[in-house]
Amino acid sequence: MAEHVVQFYENDQFLIEKVSDFISAGLDAGAAGIVIATAVHLQALEKSLRISSDQENYIALEAESLLSKFMIDGRPHEQRFREVMGDILTQASANGSRRVRAFGEMAALLYATENHAAAIRLEQLWNDLAKDYAFSLLCAYPMAAFSGEEHCKSFFHVCTAHSEVCPAPGKQESPGPADLQRSIALLQQRTHALETEVARRQQAQQLLQESEERFRSLVHMSSDWYWEQDAQMRFTRVFAHRAGASSVAPESMVGMAPIKLSTHWDASKQLAFETAWVSRQPYHDLESCLNTPGSPTRHFRSSGQPMFDAAGQFIGYQGVTKEVTEHVRNIEDLRRFRAAMDATADAIFLVDHGSLMFVDANATACRLVGYTREELLRLSGADLGSVSPEVLRSLSEDLVRGKDRGVETIWMRHKDGSRLSVEMQRHALHSGQDWIIVVVARDITERKRTEAALRQSQEDLRQLAAHQEHIKEEERKCIAREIHDELGGVLTGIKANISVSLARAAGAGRLPDPLLVDSASLADAAIETVRRVITDLRPSVLDQLGVWAALDWYAGQIQERTGLQCRCVVSNSAAITELDPERSTMLFRVVQEALTNVVRHAAASHVTISVLREQDDIVVEIRDDGKGMDMQRLLDGQSWGILGMHERTRHFGGNINIDGTLGKGTAVLLRLPLEQEDVK
Repeated sequence: MAEHVVQFYENDQFLIEKVSDFISAGLDAGAAGIVIATAVHLQALEKSLRISSDQENYIALEAESLLSKFMIDGRPHEQRFREVMGDILTQASANGSRRVRAFGEMAALLYATENHAAAIRLEQLWNDLAKDYAFSLLCAYPMAAFSGEEHCKSFFHVCTAHSEVCPAPGKQESPGPADLQRSIALLQQRTHALETEVARRQQAQQLLQESEERFRSLVHMSSDWYWEQDAQMRFTRVFAHRAGASSVAPESMVGMAPIKLSTHWDASKQLAFETAWVSRQPYHDLESCLNTPGSPTRHFRSSGQPMFDAAGQFIGYQGVTKEVTEHVRNIEDLRRFRAAMDATADAIFLVDHGSLMFVDANATACRLVGYTREELLRLSGADLGSVSPEVLRSLSEDLVRGKDRGVETIWMRHKDGSRLSVEMQRHALHSGQDWIIVVVARDITERKRTEAALRQSQEDLRQLAAHQEHIKEEERKCIAREIHDELGGVLTGIKANISVSLARAAGAGRLPDPLLVDSASLADAAIETVRRVITDLRPSVLDQLGVWAALDWYAGQIQERTGLQCRCVVSNSAAITELDPERSTMLFRVVQEALTNVVRHAAASHVTISVLREQDDIVVEIRDDGKGMDMQRLLDGQSWGILGMHERTRHFGGNINIDGTLGKGTAVLLRLPLEQEDVK
């Protein structure tokens, strides 16, 4: 049988030197060398041997790759092993013409993966192969692989599978008989195992001491009780950091059951505690409360686990108890705050400044947008709002910097896709290391609809009033025309007949009949009255010469009738602007109403009508030097004439501002936008 040697080693450097000497001696003697090792060991051996893997009498193989060619279900297959290794030995020996020295780490690799049986089986297959092939085989195992008492048996099998055992270096100086070498190796393994076990126990003892120190430190640093109880629920050991952690001293609790500490335990909590105790199972964060007469209720949270002796007999519990009264009060305060927040009519959203995600919302907010609170907390502000995430980020930064945006009106998206109009106010609230954006919103969708309906109603009324004004103007024009054509013609005829009669009497040398003379005067007065009524109904100059000439004419009429100094000034840019008939009529009537108010109420001596063209607006100012007016009466809305002026102007998109100061006169400023114009 060929040599089958096993070498145990403590470090890789010794292994490389030992294998190099073994292979080099064979190569120098003309034998072939086979090295089956790990990739790391292969590289180190090639450096030590100063040889390349392509040398004719040297074969280097990677151990793990070679194992894969004959391992099946975690065990070496005998037939495949013989085929694979037989081909390699045949090649190395040049068909049996030279000796072969081989080093193999395949069994050591199997042993390192805890596949001890496969490693021993592989060693046996090498021995069987040596019956048909001539080779010397060196195996190697690290001593660290046999560091425990449980490895003694497998270590013995490894040794007996080899014809020669080489102990690890440093234990014996000179070689001896094979049996002695095996004994030395076994003693080395046991020594190594004992040393490892001693080191392990020392480390475990050190860790245990450190753990105990940490536990003691935690007990002294915390506000918890640590306790142990016997099988009758009586305290056997109690430690408490705070002197006031109990109504009695911790040492006086020894020998007492928890329910004996007070006669005022909460019944439901006591039942839960006793149920957990009877089950002999660990329990965690079991709540209990203690009611002491004259003192607030105290709340506790306990965790415990059962203790058993070596025979498995239940001997009690050990655990910790922590007073959580403050925590329970905080939760109750939070519950009350939540109830109050949910009862508010306004929607309240809390948004994380960093992520812009909702972190909370009250019930009103959930109803407003149609989401549950859980659904809402998976959304961001941008998912519901009318602004992009970038704009929302900028807005959030402004709030954190202290910029107040006041009340804003925006729209939000409901879960069903509809839009809601909301009034919203935001402010930043510092929370821990970050900021929370508090958003208070109120649904004004219905109010917006009402406002829109009101605006539409007002516009309808304005259109109706304008239509009525148009009809009134047409009626006035028609009446004026009828009076002029019918009554004016009759009066003119009467006056002509009277004038003819008076002329005939004068031609005949007779005195005129006094009645005819009176009738002529009455006819003249009637004609003048008709002319004035026609002018008041619809000045013909307005239709014939335009609004600017009509204003100048009307100013002269006011001055002639009342003695009020009335002047009309029209700028050149305004004079060349021709207004359509509707705007002309509106402007004339507004100025007419303003001058009527001056005559009736202002007690003024001078009034000026100024007309300017400012870009696409006509600006008309009527300013007097009278006694002024009480602006409160104007705000009370009791001046129907002024209200009519506003409505007439607003119909055409214009506006009127009235500025009056008691004792300093009044100014009426009309601004009329031009939609279409003709410039002469």
